[in-house]
Amino acid sequence: MRINAYITAHEPLSRVHSLRKLISAYLKFHADVRVYITINNEAEKDIDELKFSLSDLNLHCTFLCAIQPDLGFALPWANGPVFKQHVENNDADYYIYQEDDILITWDNFKYFVDWKLILQPLNLEPGFIRYELFENQFIPFDNHHQWSFTKPTPNALITGAYQTKCILLNTPEAHCVAQLGNPYYGASILTQADAVTYVNSDSFDVDKSYLKSGFRDWPIADRRSMGLCFENLNKLQDHRRCIPVVKNDKYYVPLKQSLVLHNDLKYSRQLKSEGHKLINIETFLTA
Repeated sequence: MRINAYITAHEPLSRVHSLRKLISAYLKFHADVRVYITINNEAEKDIDELKFSLSDLNLHCTFLCAIQPDLGFALPWANGPVFKQHVENNDADYYIYQEDDILITWDNFKYFVDWKLILQPLNLEPGFIRYELFENQFIPFDNHHQWSFTKPTPNALITGAYQTKCILLNTPEAHCVAQLGNPYYGASILTQADAVTYVNSDSFDVDKSYLKSGFRDWPIADRRSMGLCFENLNKLQDHRRCIPVVKNDKYYVPLKQSLVLHNDLKYSRQLKSEGHKLINIETFLTA
């Protein structure tokens, strides 16, 4: 299996510890993984030092330096031409895009591959939930609400309440899948066929992708990780990503493999500093 992984890293020397964790995780994949790290133009002078800092990990990394300086939050789009060329050349079986603080493991990837086959007939795709390990709890900070299958969650999105969708399944692994209000996870995974669709869609256009995110109003950096989340939706869908969950008493708990670690604590600390009651992954979804 061939996997191309594209990592966006702004001022990467200041976050080389995070890059090392990401690359170490890819070393455990049972696949031929090629890593492409997109860095800001101003960090080009640091490439030799970066290569030395990662050399002991025994995984070749190609550095893609942004042509334009001062790209800021548009940096994730700088790898677009190379990404598209790889897809058009059928360079891999899977394409992973991610930010440099998202830890994707082999178990995460296998979960995506297995559940994609199950969900594809429903025009759905496996999603992930970003979490931070804070005060011995898994904090789902992107979806930090008490979600319910039976009533709208108030103030869940910038437009107000959101009704979580529950789709029943007949599988031994999960009772159902949940479509949460925020499908963002700082990454995307595409098969070769889906990648072809993606690079020819509005979601791969830096400007048109803004309209695809609709009322969620995703900023420019986040939109690079859309994949096909908002493409070819059915009439009643507002996105395609969903999470398999297992019923546990009065709660529904996401499969462990659907959780991706955010290699930081800033969002959980912010929630706590603002006086929010911290909600953990075991209790954030109810009937």
